[in-house]
Amino acid sequence: SKKKIPDGSNSVQSKKKIPDDTTHKNTKKMTLKHRLFQSLRQHQNCSAKEFEESWAFCNAVRNLFGNDSFDAVLDVAGGHGALGALFLILTSAHQSIVIDPAEGVGSIQPAWESYYSSTQHKKVLQFRHEDLRTGLPDALRKLIEHSKLKPHRILVVACHACQHLSEETLRGALSYGVAAAAMPCCQVDPTHSWKRLSKTLQLDMGLVMDLLLAGRGMPFLQT
Repeated sequence: SKKKIPDGSNSVQSKKKIPDDTTHKNTKKMTLKHRLFQSLRQHQNCSAKEFEESWAFCNAVRNLFGNDSFDAVLDVAGGHGALGALFLILTSAHQSIVIDPAEGVGSIQPAWESYYSSTQHKKVLQFRHEDLRTGLPDALRKLIEHSKLKPHRILVVACHACQHLSEETLRGALSYGVAAAAMPCCQVDPTHSWKRLSKTLQLDMGLVMDLLLAGRGMPFLQT
């Protein structure tokens, strides 16, 4: 069985939820997780829930693929870039591109740049304020054709992405043969054709839609 990858903390980590305040007196005794959250709260208006989701999602992906599996990460609808930056901090990725049409959401760089980039290990967090339909394929094409990265060394992620956004993200990523991971939310059945199956099997509709989404990716994985 696979050995579980540590979550990046440098001390025993408490299961208690991250406090909303930043009153820790000795940052040297804090875990990496708490230091990141403290720095984030000092520079960004970020809730503990938002940080916890990004942290948990990043570590779930690391446990699945491994720490040294990727050179570049593309974060779809990544907002201020916390998830993309976490992959720079916790994995081998040296480039992270946040694709989000919204501007003015701020950047994670003032809070975390010192964690993911140094003179010895220069890592870059970039932003593309563009729709994923144009931004994602163009970014993937440039990484593969211009930067000469191998497709299997590229990861596309979407955390807390609604149904159609998750579907478009996975479709776009898998069409280029790159790895992808999504955490869907607000799952709906636009065709209204799976509701009866959900009731018959006594399965939550969200779970049914997630299974269908995973199934749609299988043809790409078999090519």
